[in-house]
Amino acid sequence: MVFPSRPLGASLALATALASCEKEEGVSGAPSLTDFAIEESALPASEENPQVVGGDRFEDFHYAFTIDRPTPSWQFFTTEKAAAINPDAAMAMTKPGFGFVAVIAEPYDGDLAAYRDLLSDNGSLPTGELRATEIGGLPALRGEALLAEAGAQLRYRIALVQRGRFFYRILGWAPEVRWARVEGEIDAVVDSFRPVEGREPTVRASLLSPDSEGFGWWIRDRVYSNAASGVRVRCPEGCRLMGAAELLNMGYSGDCAGIAGGLGELYVIVLSEPMPETAGYDPAAATATQLGGTLAAPRKVSVGGRAADEYTVDGLDIDYRVVATAGDGLSHRVLAWWKPGDRGRALALLDDCYAAIDWLGETEAAELAGRLAKLDPGNATGVDFALRRGRFFDFGNGYELALPGGKIYRTETPATTEGEGPRVRFDDLRGGTGCEVYATALAAGADHGEYHRGELAHIETELETGAREVAGREFLVTHYEVEGEPTFSRAMASTPYGGGADRVIEFWLHLPGAGRRAELDAALEEIAAGLETPGDGVPEIVRGAGTIADRRLGYEVAHPSAWDVEHMAVPGMEAVGSMVSLEQRDVLAGFLGMCSPYGLQLDVAANGMINSIGVKVDGATMTQSPAKLAGLDAALQQFEGTMGGKRVKLSIWTAQRDNSGYVCFLIDGAKLPADAPAKIAGYVSLID
Repeated sequence: MVFPSRPLGASLALATALASCEKEEGVSGAPSLTDFAIEESALPASEENPQVVGGDRFEDFHYAFTIDRPTPSWQFFTTEKAAAINPDAAMAMTKPGFGFVAVIAEPYDGDLAAYRDLLSDNGSLPTGELRATEIGGLPALRGEALLAEAGAQLRYRIALVQRGRFFYRILGWAPEVRWARVEGEIDAVVDSFRPVEGREPTVRASLLSPDSEGFGWWIRDRVYSNAASGVRVRCPEGCRLMGAAELLNMGYSGDCAGIAGGLGELYVIVLSEPMPETAGYDPAAATATQLGGTLAAPRKVSVGGRAADEYTVDGLDIDYRVVATAGDGLSHRVLAWWKPGDRGRALALLDDCYAAIDWLGETEAAELAGRLAKLDPGNATGVDFALRRGRFFDFGNGYELALPGGKIYRTETPATTEGEGPRVRFDDLRGGTGCEVYATALAAGADHGEYHRGELAHIETELETGAREVAGREFLVTHYEVEGEPTFSRAMASTPYGGGADRVIEFWLHLPGAGRRAELDAALEEIAAGLETPGDGVPEIVRGAGTIADRRLGYEVAHPSAWDVEHMAVPGMEAVGSMVSLEQRDVLAGFLGMCSPYGLQLDVAANGMINSIGVKVDGATMTQSPAKLAGLDAALQQFEGTMGGKRVKLSIWTAQRDNSGYVCFLIDGAKLPADAPAKIAGYVSLID
């Protein structure tokens, strides 16, 4: 699609394709640990068999192109796995632990320059200079870009190829630290792209709506339910529900509902906001203003049984509709748009989408909130923080914050301490209270009061500041109001902490409406009650007698004293993974923990681990069985092979809890007892 979209959700793939160490690749053509690659087929691509691999060549029937892998160490993803990286990806391939390539194909009425500009304007393309060239005999633009994604520096190879009114985006990427080793192979993949002669490309429908969940919502059996907003959407026929990764790619928060029409004719977003009806405030008009358009005459529609006005937004390059409705103290907007030329099909689907929207009852919402609290789908990690089980750990700034219980919060976390963004931000949709949390070090000799007033210097309204005790701590608290549509009541509270009171934590709270000071004070009391600031800080790694705990990734390893033990971050991807390695004579074991807010691909991570360590696997010896790892249901695969010319046995476990994944491996070059694998797996446990 050519609507608002981030480059590829690449952090999903990179967060999960973690190699265990920086060794040279020691195996070419190792068999796949799990069945995530397309099986080879001697048949040509067809309507019934639309994607095939023959030798090293991939062919897509609908999009009418072929592309080659440079070596057998590159593996082609199935359609479902490619869609996990980006729902619009026609294909994807990986060299596990090293790099990725994906192809996105779509129709567009314009030339290459206009297509490039469109992608750049809506954020669908990593910023970089593109030069004119040819690929596969077709006009193309090609270049390179560097992008920070999920705490990792990623290097991109970008190619845009035009075939009539069809365009292909070929994107290859890898961590910057590995780019030099994989750049030539990625270029070879791009250069291998060829159109299929005698067959014009067509759009292929993607109607998958896989089960998933996030912070306050879930999708089950093609039904979206949100405990915070009370929104329920039953996916209409001919459509699919968009998951969190796709919504983030489009520039929306992952906790809103999204519907996509079958062949890309229509996109619908349902947004819910803690905004009561306020005199003079019109959500539909505000949406049009944000888009740079104006509202045309409305038509009457029904959304979830509520009568509403649907407005056309004039003055845009695409057809755009907006509907605003309210209920239970929340404002709901339904945004819909489609490409020129798709009007008839889009309008038919749009009425189905309006009819598909419904509302959860209070009991249903409470039950869903309870189930989601147990799943904890909103957990996340960064270079120096973790959010898990409703608790935010700021290792860089030395505090912990328990989020107030009994409520559903939307949470966003920055990847590092750098920048001016909040450390954690959350909103209580039902209560309307929003809060942003900042932490910083005071300059030498700086006064807390001066710092507090300086943080508010940009506020151009009347301020009321006073010192008061909040949850047993001394805070400076400032109240003020910001007039607008609607007016907001706001408060900023700060308190010094640390051994020398040399750091400050700030809470910035807001509520829609005027005169809500008492409610802000009550919310501050509740939030501050969850704050812990130990004088010696909050350690990320805790070493004990025979144990090592990684509190950021949430696991602990108990190890015999005779083993050599090392904890390490994954080079180039420190924000999303770490591991503990154990080594003794001819035995090597390791435990890898990783977390991604976009989901996990543990099979890719396991393959990357094998390749990076340098094990050449004998695929005929593979066995697979269910097992346990840290109390979780796990998949255990065992092989025989060689490493450094020596015969070894390999056992590898993969397990997942919420958005965190765990991989355990054992490489045995000695004659260990039969129960050794079970003992190794028993060394790791999970912590909250």
